[in-house]
Amino acid sequence: MCETYKKHMANKPQIDTYLIMDDVIEKLSLLDYENQFCKGWKHKKISRVYYAHPPGDGEDELQRVHMLYDMIYWLISLNKDMVKKQGVFINFKDFKGKTVDALTKMINDLKKFGLPNVKNLKIENLRSGYGEVVCQLIDELVNMELYRREFEFGMPQIPDDDADE
Repeated sequence: MCETYKKHMANKPQIDTYLIMDDVIEKLSLLDYENQFCKGWKHKKISRVYYAHPPGDGEDELQRVHMLYDMIYWLISLNKDMVKKQGVFINFKDFKGKTVDALTKMINDLKKFGLPNVKNLKIENLRSGYGEVVCQLIDELVNMELYRREFEFGMPQIPDDDADE
């Protein structure tokens, strides 16, 4: 490995965005995202690595940011008490390709929503629609919603071996 890279990265934590996304997908399923978001907001189901790497063939950054924008607003909308503070929802398509304007509104609405660490969000980190910041943002919103619902993982139920007989 390059020595310059080692020196540069030595003190920075290494976060695996693929692991974050794997968790996000599991948590989204707990929120019934396939029915509530995919069908309700007319989006395709995302893969386990969707926000962890750049768009693939046939997808551009604008599509990726559109999905991010809609998913953020869907997650916000699940909290009916907080959504009243957001004001009017503006459809991503109404921004007519002005991604910076859409992301600026989204960041401002996340501030109103009370997202921790929102002051660290930068348009430059969200503009691509993927990466560490995007994965952490989605994960944080999903965690907030699961916490609001007082969701808890229970102990696994292991069936007796004798039950098969």
